[in-house]
Amino acid sequence: VSGHTKDEVLELAASLDALSEHPIAKAVVAKAKERGLLLKSTAKFEALKGKGVKALVEDKEVMVGGPALLESMEINIPDELSKQVRDGGRKGQTIIFTLKEGILLGTIALADIIREESREAIEMLRVMGVRTAMITGDSLDVAKWVSEELKIDEYFARVLPHEKSDKIKAETIQEIL
Repeated sequence: VSGHTKDEVLELAASLDALSEHPIAKAVVAKAKERGLLLKSTAKFEALKGKGVKALVEDKEVMVGGPALLESMEINIPDELSKQVRDGGRKGQTIIFTLKEGILLGTIALADIIREESREAIEMLRVMGVRTAMITGDSLDVAKWVSEELKIDEYFARVLPHEKSDKIKAETIQEIL
């Protein structure tokens, strides 16, 4: 996006993500290691609930996260990049953004791989007549793709971690009524 190489963007993202427990972060770090990239040291690491992470790298603020991160910072992405993000989501790709000092450096696309046992479990529930639902922090496009792939009856996208139990309770109450 801003003249940085793919490896530079991945290296910065992985440097922060190495301190995160999120499954997406672990995938980013694994890819960086696979490419032989050296992670940079970070300071003042902070997890941004439901948005991403931030830390200082070489005394510069670096942030890594999804669309909610950009929205919280009121950063608009160029139309062409916005189209790529939408297209990726429709194919089940999660897109994360890497920013340095508030400037978008680049994006990383991660493919959602659905395990065979997930397909089998959902199919078994369907055969038993159980209505299935998915609650995810993923984008609407990714959630739609996954739910279509697995034939899930209903899905709720962009639900933050701390909101998931409330969503389950609300849906359970609605089912009872």
